[in-house]
Amino acid sequence: MYCGEKLVQDKKIVKPVLNEKKELNVKVLYLLLGVLTLSGLIILYFAGVFDSDKVVIKNSIKQETAGKNHGVNAPTSTLVTPQIIDLKTLQELKQIEKSIEQNPANTAAMVELGNRYFDFGHFKEAIKFYKMYLEKLPDSPDVLVDLGVSYYNLKDYPNAEKYMKKAVKINPQHQIALYNLGIVNEALGNIEAAKNYWNRAIEVNPNSQFAERARSFLNKYN
Repeated sequence: MYCGEKLVQDKKIVKPVLNEKKELNVKVLYLLLGVLTLSGLIILYFAGVFDSDKVVIKNSIKQETAGKNHGVNAPTSTLVTPQIIDLKTLQELKQIEKSIEQNPANTAAMVELGNRYFDFGHFKEAIKFYKMYLEKLPDSPDVLVDLGVSYYNLKDYPNAEKYMKKAVKINPQHQIALYNLGIVNEALGNIEAAKNYWNRAIEVNPNSQFAERARSFLNKYN
């Protein structure tokens, strides 16, 4: 008996009677919710949403349509957060993949798939199609930058640096590549190298948004 509990003598304790009909309705509701949830998970599984090589992430880089300059924006120093992709889009992506199987020289479809997977954060899939594209057209700095950013979002900083450097080698004035190289080197702990790349990015176009972002990073170390 707990401290302060009243002693009940010669009294019959009556338990409350549950409304059986109400209890039954609740059980049926939980059962229906369970069935619907299980059905949804089965659909997502067969659609490939839970494949280990298809991490669903919404990235911080907004892309344009296929064939245009994809590296419109550059990553911040914070990696992106997960977001689930819808089934309709997955079906569209699979359809584009079939077009590549039918025509292995369809580079436009390759870069489109890379861009679409990139947009939805499927970075391993994006890497696959960017590399497929670069096998056909290796001197494409924009695609090399996006390939590097894909590796960056997977926290594979050495490969991110590798492909961005290739982009700069092809086009030394590629401002986004220079800006991104600053971020990658900061992640690698190479602060002096990062500062050098940000300064180079500013020199390319001092009035651009990337120059402004580069200055904000440089201000942290001044």
